[in-house]
Amino acid sequence: MGKKKPGKNGADVVAPTGIESVQARLLREADGQKGRSCGGFSVIARRSGAAQRRFKNTAIALIGVYALTLGQWRSQSFVHRIAEWQAMLLKRGGKAVKDEAGKLHDRPLSAKTVFHAFTLLNGALRFALRMELVFRNPCEAVTRPSVERSEAKALTQEEIAALLDAARSTRWEPYLTLALCTGARRGELCGLSWDDFDAEARALVIRRSLSQTRDGIALKSTKNGRVRTVPLSRMAIEALRSQRALQACQRLAIGSIFQNTDNAIFTDEVGRRITPMAASCAFERTARKAKISTTRLHDLRHTAATTLIHAGVDVRTTAGILGHASPTITLSIYAHLMPEAQRDAVNRLGDYLESAVSSQV
Repeated sequence: MGKKKPGKNGADVVAPTGIESVQARLLREADGQKGRSCGGFSVIARRSGAAQRRFKNTAIALIGVYALTLGQWRSQSFVHRIAEWQAMLLKRGGKAVKDEAGKLHDRPLSAKTVFHAFTLLNGALRFALRMELVFRNPCEAVTRPSVERSEAKALTQEEIAALLDAARSTRWEPYLTLALCTGARRGELCGLSWDDFDAEARALVIRRSLSQTRDGIALKSTKNGRVRTVPLSRMAIEALRSQRALQACQRLAIGSIFQNTDNAIFTDEVGRRITPMAASCAFERTARKAKISTTRLHDLRHTAATTLIHAGVDVRTTAGILGHASPTITLSIYAHLMPEAQRDAVNRLGDYLESAVSSQV
């Protein structure tokens, strides 16, 4: 038996003292809570991928160690253990690599990755605290790893022209064009269906995203869980018409082999949805061919946002187009562009006033 602590409504709660019992309880709760909010543990339930699974297992194992120390709790021991765990990840948390002599060397994890690992552990402990599996969350006494946000990179007009020229007549031209015209995330573009395109309203409804992990691909909700409608420019409409024509040609060429059972907009040669990883690899190849300054597909999103801000579009409207949860996020990412955009706006105001005065002379 574990150590008894007063629970809610005066009831005694028996603290589990075995790693297996805590792990089993948390995993059982995680399976039942996917897709629903459950305190801090929703942070774990929303994440996927091999790296995040590793961090999830580490977090649960640490909770088990924490449970074992409940009987002889020392306030600083587990706090120090978490701090040491963070330091270990920053020093040698990555996958080992071989040098030229064949000797294995540990690689560090980035501060951003360690931050995610800490967030998972903190979320799991918050959940365990809520479920009265533990009686304190030691992460509250640990300093989070600091992550410096890198400045958003946007393409110049010359680079945009070079990129689209390099993509011309390839099956990736419509995808890259729509990425520039809408600022949508790569998974959101991969998750589009023709039902999301309203030709009459000249708009695109972004309601889902395609997620890719080691376990395969799956459609899920957007990053902030919201559905948004993005108006389309003439350039974007033409890109979608080209994509529809390309699919028609492919279907005619291979007949029943062409699948596309869920009416996806962007598909490969046999009608399967293109994956986020395939899109990133295609952009990298195209960017190298165009000899532009970036090979990151996400920078097309930054390019769209930067263009909107420089054009004088207000932050709230820009955030709505990009699918940010709030304008505050847009400001935090693109704050360095605001002074220049304000200067352009004031210059336009001055030009308008000068023309109004000169017309009266």
